[in-house]
Amino acid sequence: MAIAIISDIHGNRPALDSVLEDIRNRKISRVYCLGDIVGYGPSPKECVDKVRDSCEVIIRGNHDDRVGNETSRFSRFAKATSLWTAAILREAEKQKNGFGSYIPWLNHLPLIHQSRGCYFVHGSPLDPLWEYLEPSPYMGLTESRAKQIFSAVEEEKCKVAFVGHTHQQAIFRAPGKVVPFLDYFGGYIPREEETLIVNVGSVGQPREDDKQASYAVMHDDGRIELIKLRYDTAKLLRAKARRVLAQNVLGINRKFINGLKPAGFFLQKIQQGIEDRLMAQNPITSSLIDKLKPLDFEDGG
Repeated sequence: MAIAIISDIHGNRPALDSVLEDIRNRKISRVYCLGDIVGYGPSPKECVDKVRDSCEVIIRGNHDDRVGNETSRFSRFAKATSLWTAAILREAEKQKNGFGSYIPWLNHLPLIHQSRGCYFVHGSPLDPLWEYLEPSPYMGLTESRAKQIFSAVEEEKCKVAFVGHTHQQAIFRAPGKVVPFLDYFGGYIPREEETLIVNVGSVGQPREDDKQASYAVMHDDGRIELIKLRYDTAKLLRAKARRVLAQNVLGINRKFINGLKPAGFFLQKIQQGIEDRLMAQNPITSSLIDKLKPLDFEDGG
């Protein structure tokens, strides 16, 4: 039975909905998640709920690990959104809204999973949370490190390791060479003697030029397919961010306005103006709105 492997959702529900719908349309019922369900995006609770409902295996990512905890390894923006995410999830826990436990559940997800001769991890087999395995010249695999990583995969009697974290799709074959795109267009079938590392990309915050949501499928015959699809980035993300921020970060102002007698369009305009002004003045909330479009962040995965 085919398995879909998703990673790095980062609170982006529109992208997650699109990917899960695409998986259903392909008649794939088994879904593995390689972590970073939360962080950056506006819908952490909704994404956690949906992943819990949809995924058979769920691995911990570095953002899942650090939510509600110390974040010294994150960029300033990643730290800010981690604090905001923790506040949203604590409110959901307090209201017993949804699954009940969010932060403890995220913090204690397993770091690795092995099945079907495959290794599943967020970062790398040697550093499950933080190591980047990507094809770029400044953060790519050195030959010595590649040998260590491939040896670790082979020692576990696995032929393929699926990873995320970099938000960039790639296939590496031992000793760390990137498989050219044309070689896996339409699906890549590993040779019998090969060991592979497959980066499945990112559902919710792709860092490739086309900015499409991405994931991978491992088919019954061993074929590995890297998939990309478009989703509504700006409109739905901004609408979701505005709703979540207005209900949680701007709760005092919304409660005040909602307590007034209905005055139609005029009060709606006041409410919108208050939200717009506060979001423009607050560096965290304005950054969250402006930076929700897929783009490259400083660090923090």
